[in-house]
Amino acid sequence: MSGKSGDLLPEGRRGQWLAVGLVVIVAAVVWLGVASPLIGWYDARQVDIANRRALLDDMASRARALPALRQLARASRPDAAPKATLLTGGTDAIAAAALQGLIQDMATAAGATLASEEVLPAVQQGGFRQIDLRIALTARWPVLVQLLQEIDASDLRLLVDDLEFHAVDDAATGSGGPGGHPPLAASFVVMAFRAGSGDRAGDLQTQAYEFGR
Repeated sequence: MSGKSGDLLPEGRRGQWLAVGLVVIVAAVVWLGVASPLIGWYDARQVDIANRRALLDDMASRARALPALRQLARASRPDAAPKATLLTGGTDAIAAAALQGLIQDMATAAGATLASEEVLPAVQQGGFRQIDLRIALTARWPVLVQLLQEIDASDLRLLVDDLEFHAVDDAATGSGGPGGHPPLAASFVVMAFRAGSGDRAGDLQTQAYEFGR
């Protein structure tokens, strides 16, 4: 039996070429099945990391330029008449509704769609009531910057606090998206103020409670 099996396998140079061919075939199969997909995945990750680094650099550059832009905007209209800087409304609820409407208009102007709005409890700050509105949205970086600029340029005294954002996957357009900007899930608090010491109903409840004590 061993003699017959040996006769089926080529010997000499022909056998060596056959062995080399088998090694090449096995290596090609391993390359196509394992190595090539891994290299492709690695290259895609490198491109994604490079895009995210470029986005962070762009964001940092824009953030550094904001103070100069604000100063330039103020200098360009020195004779402008002062306008109201406080929310109107006799109660926190009315002032909060006015703030919500204002932010919605700003979002529309910037091309953003708000995912959620939450009115936070008002806080007494000296002779003023601080009205806080937490908003969340998903938008690309230029749209988010435009919205923040709209808020900063408002005649009202608006402040932004607790800003958080992170990139999210975009299955429709890819991680880069138009202009290389991936979509960002962002949330932040817009703070505004109205004159007063609280809602009249709240003041009456407090006085009744203190009288009962």
